[in-house]
Amino acid sequence: MTAQPATLDGGWMGFRAGSGDDAAANTAAADLINILDAVDVPIVVLRRDLMIAGFNKAAADVLRLSPSDIGRASRDIPVLAGLPRLEEQCNQVITSGVESRADFRDGDKWFVTRISPDTQGDRRVAGAVLTFTNVTAFRASIDQVIYERECTKAILNTVADPLVVLSTDQRIQSGNRAFYTLFLELASLRTKLKAMLAGSRAFQPIEVDHVFPGEGQRTLILDARPLTLPGHSERRVLVTFQDITARKAAEAANDLGAIAERKEGLRRSEAFLAEAQRLSLTGSFSWRVTTDEITWSAQLYRIFEFDQGVRVTLELIGSRVHPEDIPLLDDIIERARGVGTDFEYEHRLQMPDQSIKYLHIVAHGTRDEDGRLEYIGAVQDVTARRLAEEELRRSEAELHEAQRLSHTGSWKLDLSSGSLSVSPEVFRIFAVNPDKEIASSDFWFDRIHHEDRQRVREHFERCVAKRLEYEADYRIVLPDGTIKYQHAIGHPVLDQSGALREFLGTAMDVTEQVQARVALENAFEEITRLKDRLCDENLALKEEIAQASMFEEVVGASAALRAVLSRVTKVAPTDSTVLLTGETGTGKELIARAIHKRSQRSSHAFVSVNCAAIPVSLIASELFGHEKGAFTGASGRRVGRFELAADGTIFLDEVGELPAETQVALLRVLQEREFERVGGNQTIRTNARVVAATNRDLDAAIAAGTFRRDLFYRLNVFPIEIPPLRERREDIPLLVEYYIARFARKAGKRIRGISKTTLDLLLSYPWPGNIRELQNVVERSVVVCETETFSVDESWLSRQPHSPQPEAHLDLGKLVVQERDIIEVALRESRGRVHGPSGAATKLGIPGSTLESKIKSLRINKNRFKT
Repeated sequence: MTAQPATLDGGWMGFRAGSGDDAAANTAAADLINILDAVDVPIVVLRRDLMIAGFNKAAADVLRLSPSDIGRASRDIPVLAGLPRLEEQCNQVITSGVESRADFRDGDKWFVTRISPDTQGDRRVAGAVLTFTNVTAFRASIDQVIYERECTKAILNTVADPLVVLSTDQRIQSGNRAFYTLFLELASLRTKLKAMLAGSRAFQPIEVDHVFPGEGQRTLILDARPLTLPGHSERRVLVTFQDITARKAAEAANDLGAIAERKEGLRRSEAFLAEAQRLSLTGSFSWRVTTDEITWSAQLYRIFEFDQGVRVTLELIGSRVHPEDIPLLDDIIERARGVGTDFEYEHRLQMPDQSIKYLHIVAHGTRDEDGRLEYIGAVQDVTARRLAEEELRRSEAELHEAQRLSHTGSWKLDLSSGSLSVSPEVFRIFAVNPDKEIASSDFWFDRIHHEDRQRVREHFERCVAKRLEYEADYRIVLPDGTIKYQHAIGHPVLDQSGALREFLGTAMDVTEQVQARVALENAFEEITRLKDRLCDENLALKEEIAQASMFEEVVGASAALRAVLSRVTKVAPTDSTVLLTGETGTGKELIARAIHKRSQRSSHAFVSVNCAAIPVSLIASELFGHEKGAFTGASGRRVGRFELAADGTIFLDEVGELPAETQVALLRVLQEREFERVGGNQTIRTNARVVAATNRDLDAAIAAGTFRRDLFYRLNVFPIEIPPLRERREDIPLLVEYYIARFARKAGKRIRGISKTTLDLLLSYPWPGNIRELQNVVERSVVVCETETFSVDESWLSRQPHSPQPEAHLDLGKLVVQERDIIEVALRESRGRVHGPSGAATKLGIPGSTLESKIKSLRINKNRFKT
C-alpha cells in the first residue's frame, strides 16, 4: 500500500529526522515509512518509557490505532493492555537487549508477538519494537492435533476396564481413569506382575482374586503384552485388568461382548484418524525435549519416506532436510529447547531421488507435572500447493511477457462497484504510471481521441445494457500528443442468476499494423504510378532505339557491312541453318539476333549458347537436358537449350569448341530434328532453327580431326563471313558516336563533339579486338572524360602492327602430333588407365570424358599401354 501524508505526520512521527531542516534525513525517513507501510505484519515501536513512538498501516488496522495514539502509554491502549506481562517483558528486553515473545489473542485471531530491542547507531537501546504475526491457521492445526489426542484419551477413559502401562521395575507410566479410580496400590499383585513383566511376548491371561480395601474380594483377569513405541528405547508393558466378578456371579451377563465392542470402537477411531491424516497429507508427532524422544504417526513416515517403525532421531530427520534449510532447522530446535514456546515454520526435504518436498510444521509446547517440556505438532506436505503457487506465478509472468510482446493488455470492469483493473501492458500502452491507482473507467475513456470518444462510449454502454460482446477500433491520445490506434474487445460475464456481473476484455495496440497498412496502400499507389510511367518510358525507349539503329542493332554504312546485311535480309525469312564466321569481337551474335528478329520466329525465344564457356562434361546436358539421376549431382530433370528454343532460334557460339561426342548428337539434331536427354530414352522432336558461329578455321580443324566434316556441311548451309573492323573503317565514326551517346547518357555526362586527333587515332588503329575493343575504349574514355569534347588516351591503343590471326599460320599437323605424344606419355605412365586418381586424365588435368574423346579422335590404342 502507498504511504499517505496523514500517516507520515501521524503514525510515523517518531521516525522523523532529528533536524527538520535535514532534507536527506527526511527523505530517508520517508523511504523507511513507505517500506514499513508496505509490510502486512503489524509493527509498533515503543520508547524506553513504553510510550508509543510509531506504528505502520497494518498495526493501525489490526490493533485499531490512530495517529492520536502517538505518545500515549502502551497500557492506555486497550488492545495492548490486554497483553499479559507486556510492560514487564518490554522493560526486560530494553534492559537486557535480548528479544522476547508472547501470545496475543484478538477475538478469534491469534498472534505471536515478538518484542525486539530498538538499537540506535551507538548500540544504545532506545526502546522496543513489537511485531504481531498472525498464527490463527497454525494454532488451529495444533489445536486439531491436540483435540485428536484428547479424543483418544477420552475414548480410553470411557473404557470401563482398568488399563495401565508399567515399566520393567513396575513403575506406573500411565493409566486410564478406570485404573486410577479402582486401584490404590498393586503391592499384593507384584509377584504375579513380576513374572509377567519378565517375559518378552504377550502372555496368556491369568485369573487372580484380589481384596480391595472397603470393597472386598473381586476376581480379575490380568492380561499383559509388551509395548514397542517408535523412538522409545525403554521397555514397557500394557496390563489390562478385567473384573469378572459379576460374570462369575451371574453367567447371564455377558460383559465380554461389550468389552470387544469398546475395543473395536477404539480401533476404528484410530483408523479414522490415520485415514484423515493420509488424505490431508498431514502427520503428527510428539517430541520430549529432555530425552529427544520423538514419536511419529504413520503418515509422517510416509511423508519422509522412511520405513515405519524406524527409530526417529533428530539426526535421521536432518538427513532428509534440504542442505540449504539445515541452519533454519538447527535454529528452530535451539530456540524450542530454550523458550518452550510454540513454533511454526516451513522447510524443504530433499528425497533420495533428488525430488523436493515442502513441509509446513506447527508445534505446541506443553509441560507435564514435573515441568518436562514436550511438543505436540503437525506436519503437512504442502508440495502441491507450493508448486501450484510457483506455476501460477510463472504463468502470470509468461502472460505478462506475452502481452508485452503482442502489445495486448487485459482489463476487467466490476459493474457492481464500477472499478476497473488493468494489466501492466495497458499501463504501457496508455503511457500511465503503474504506481498510479486508477479504478475509474472515465479516466481511460478520456484518453480516447475526441473524435472517437462518444462513439466508443455509446457502443460500450449499449453492449453492457444488452449483455453483448464488445468490439471497437479507436484512437487514443497520449500526454505527449502521440496518437495510437487500439483494437478492444470485451466479453460479458454473468452470474448464476443471469445478471451481468463484470466485463472482461483486451486492448491491443495496432498502431504498427495501421501504419503499415497505410504505408502499403501508399506504396501500392506509388507502384501503380511508376508502373504506368515505366510503360510510357519503355515505349518511348523502344521507339528511340528503333530510330537510332540502322539495321536492328547493327550500326554502320560501309560496303562490306551492307553486303553482310543484304545476305542477312535474304536468309532471315527462311529456316536455313546459318554459319557465321569471322574474328572475335566482330558482332556475330548481333547478326544472329538480327536474323532471328527478321524471321517468322521473332515472336518465339532466341536462346544463345557459348559452347566454349561450358565444361565439356556438361555441354550435352546444357544443350539437350538430362533426367533425374543421369549423373552425380543430377537431382532433378533439366530442360535443355534445344527444348527452350522450340519454334525459335538457338545460337551456338564458338561451335568449333564442341567435343566429338556432342558433335555427333548435334549432327543428329540437324539431320533428324530429334534428340534424347542425357540419361533418358525418350525421343524429343525439335523445330529450333540453328545459327552457329565460330572464329576458328573449321577446315583446319577438320584436317586435324577435331571437327567432323559431315557436321560442318550441315552447319555451312548458308555461310556469312563478318568482316573485321579494319576492313570497314568508314563505320568507325558512326560506331564511336553511337557508343558515346550510349555511355554518356548512362554516366550522366554531356559530350558535344570528338577531337580530330582522337578520330584520326581511332581510324588509324587496326582494332585486333574489333567492335568489342572499340566499345571498351569508348566506354573507358567516357568515364574519364572531364570536358564536353571526347578524347582517347593514345597509350590505350597498342601500336604493334596487326598480323592475321595466329590460327591461320599454325602448323596444325604438328600440334596434332604433339597432342598425340603428350596423351601417349600420360597413358604410359598410368599403364593405360584413363579415369581415377592415378589415371591419365588426372595427370593431364582434363576431364576423363574429354580425354576419351581425344583418344578416339586421334585413334590411339590405349590397350597397348596396359601391362
